Amino acid sequence: MAKCWQSVVPEENQQNNLTGQWEADQKSMAKAFSALLQQAWLVPKESEEDDSSPDSCIDDTSALLWFIMRSITDSDTIMELKVPELLSVWAGVIADWHGWEEVEELAIFDCIKEVVTLSRTFGLQF
Repeated sequence: MAKCWQSVVPEENQQNNLTGQWEADQKSMAKAFSALLQQAWLVPKESEEDDSSPDSCIDDTSALLWFIMRSITDSDTIMELKVPELLSVWAGVIADWHGWEEVEELAIFDCIKEVVTLSRTFGLQF
């Protein structure tokens, strides 16, 4: 859903009419994606035996995190969506990941680029 949403950004001639609603919808989706990742990564689990994310989800979670970061327009939103906390967990997940040779995992690199952009724009620190 995150990947599809970004591919349908309103054209410039439609942008004036749709920008406000499109941005509001994007922010709502970012909040939902953030809540999803917070539930998966930040909420203590009953069983501590499984404290890692499956490798098969890394591309999807990277795409969600990328979408969240693309939706940020100010420093307050960074804290509201718990971006530093999510990035910290995500960094640990990709550090332990051993599938770098898989071509389909490109969302990781998009996410890394977005982290750099956020860091330059808002002085993101975590």
